[in-house]
Amino acid sequence: MQPMPPAGCRERTDPLRHWFLAWLGAQLATQLATQLAAQLAAQVPSPLLSGRVVDEQGAPLAGVAVCLLDENPGAPLFVTADLLQEPLARTAADGTWSAALPAAVHGVGMRLLLVAPGRVHVAAPLHSHDGWPVALPRAHTLAGRVVDTDGRPLAGVRVAARDWLCDARVTGQLLPATLETIERLMAAIRSIGADLVREIELSENLDGSERVAHLETSEALDPRLVEKLMSVDGLTPGPYVTDAMAIGDASLRLRRHVLSFFQGNRHLLTTLVAHVAGRVPVGSKVLDLYAGVGLFSVAAAVARGASVTAIEGDAQASADLHANGLAAGGQLATLRAPVESIGATGAGVLSHLAGMEIETVIVDPPRTGMSPEAIGGVLKVKAPRLIYVSCDVATLARDARKIVDGGYTVERIDAFDMFPNTPHVETVVVFQKSEDLRI
Repeated sequence: MQPMPPAGCRERTDPLRHWFLAWLGAQLATQLATQLAAQLAAQVPSPLLSGRVVDEQGAPLAGVAVCLLDENPGAPLFVTADLLQEPLARTAADGTWSAALPAAVHGVGMRLLLVAPGRVHVAAPLHSHDGWPVALPRAHTLAGRVVDTDGRPLAGVRVAARDWLCDARVTGQLLPATLETIERLMAAIRSIGADLVREIELSENLDGSERVAHLETSEALDPRLVEKLMSVDGLTPGPYVTDAMAIGDASLRLRRHVLSFFQGNRHLLTTLVAHVAGRVPVGSKVLDLYAGVGLFSVAAAVARGASVTAIEGDAQASADLHANGLAAGGQLATLRAPVESIGATGAGVLSHLAGMEIETVIVDPPRTGMSPEAIGGVLKVKAPRLIYVSCDVATLARDARKIVDGGYTVERIDAFDMFPNTPHVETVVVFQKSEDLRI
């Protein structure tokens, strides 16, 4: 019990003492509140994300990078090299992935990106719920759940699939007139319901004077509606463009459909074609495999006077190849067939070459390179010279090993920067039969 002051007296007050006690109490209260908040935060489980990535047939996709990007307005919506070095997770062999969110990230409102090598597919951001199957255009089906460590669902998490993307207007990959045409076409598509059109295929000729488009739609459209869309200013009527180029003193003209494959670098294309054609002996007999619309076939026939047999398996490209072969003046014979059939017996491609002494074989396979059947068939031809045009050095190295083991020697290698600002390069390798080695 605190003693009372004597009668007639009062306790002396000390202002400094009261201020110190008040300050000390405030400091203790702040420290206590901080410790309590930390203890409470430690009891809240970190959000755990999980999911599965499969292709359109339901097969799992392994090695897909799962990344986080800032959802704040103005934040970049592209994947950087630094981000890919340490993604949240990568999908396992069965396509599954799981990752705990960093402590500084709040689950609601974030953006997830799934980065699959070699694919450029975009899905609009979607709000997730307890479970969310999300179908992405032509490439992935994303199915999974976003839950915390106790298994409680996290609602409101936004999910998007995105790969390496860039603004074509800034990079100069497309001409200004081309971009303006695309914008007009997109405006026309929005007027009929943008969800009806899944994809736009656009093709233009080398000088940019012609451009055509093809629409991949979710359902069949009225032909009159398609005709209206394809009549926007800047599009050329019909599905074809025509390319003109000069190889030495020779002039080439190539027709190609919007869906036919064609080289994408208008600045180096003529240089590439002239180089490949220049490796073909004048007046020789040539077999062109993976001939496409006839880029190298027509150049060899017209500029080098070669007698060319060109083989292409794609229906649309082979139709262009046939039309361009007729226009080449009889020096070019075309055949629609899988390149792999070259090694087949009976009615295979070799039967069409019976009696011909092929002196040069040209191959321009896709990025996956040549199949074992195709390489085996080429080796059976026993041509003195083989010209391999490749857009992937890894598959080129793989196939070169087999070609060299088949009796060829590398005569020369030339590279063309057809894909600037990327790790990809177009490579042309000339192989010569070892017993026929010559410059």
